[in-house]
Amino acid sequence: QEKEAAALALKQLEAEEAEYQNQLLAQLEEAETAELEAKLREKQEIKQTLLEQMQWEKNNAPTISEAPELEKCGTSSAQCFSGEDASSKERTKMQQEQIKQWCAQQVSERKQKECLEMEEQMAYARHVLDQDEVLGEIQRQEDQERALMVKSVQQYNREQAEKSKLERMIQRQDDMADGETLIKQAKQSSFLSEDTGVAQSALSPHRYRPDHFKGFDPGLVEKIYRENDAVLSERQEKEREEREYEEEWANHQAAVIEKLEEAELDQTAQIRESNLQQAIFLELQRKELAEKQRQSERDRFGAISVESGGLFSRFGTSLS
Repeated sequence: QEKEAAALALKQLEAEEAEYQNQLLAQLEEAETAELEAKLREKQEIKQTLLEQMQWEKNNAPTISEAPELEKCGTSSAQCFSGEDASSKERTKMQQEQIKQWCAQQVSERKQKECLEMEEQMAYARHVLDQDEVLGEIQRQEDQERALMVKSVQQYNREQAEKSKLERMIQRQDDMADGETLIKQAKQSSFLSEDTGVAQSALSPHRYRPDHFKGFDPGLVEKIYRENDAVLSERQEKEREEREYEEEWANHQAAVIEKLEEAELDQTAQIRESNLQQAIFLELQRKELAEKQRQSERDRFGAISVESGGLFSRFGTSLS
């Protein structure tokens, strides 16, 4: 499918290039035709200008005359004067033919050059397409090899994981079997069991071998546990009593501090009230002392003013 698509794209590119060449040739032909028509119009304009100049005064001698009418010409018309260009029309026609040949040759060379350039472009395009196809094939092969490598690595990892899983399972089973064997041996071994009778001396039932001591008998162990529980309960009870005593002491201290604060506040209020009363009393005493001083001054020097009833209070009045 990819090759068919590439071939189809190549054909489409060739068709587009052929269409482009045809358009280019048509444009060149149109340009050349327009150029020739422009030159022809220019020549016609020059000829018209010359004909118009022939009608001017002092310039009415035509250089190229029309074909003579033989019925109106005599024998003198066959004369050929010196300086007359009898082959000008043939020469002009030949020059025009040469110009046409040169133009056609230039157009042909230009078309050949464009065709060569187009062929080179087509060859380069085919080379690029071939190169892209080769690179695409290499890329596809590389992708396939990479995919195969990834799959092989995944398969190898999967096999290794299953192998490791199987080894761990076998190891776990072996460990469990070894553990069961050790447990069975420990249960069956009198040395590793918790049988306290192993430590009993053969000489006397009240003597024990320190190297075979397995602990106390269950009754003694239970007694030790009960004593430990009693000690722990007693300790917890003491701690609880201490906490209660500390809480009571803290409450007592808080109550004492509260009462002391209230007493201090009352004392502060009493001191403030006493200070206020003393200030009022001192102010009254100060006023009384000032009044006494003023009275003493009046009594010492005597008053002479009319308002105070002094010496001038009865001045100018009748004795009656």
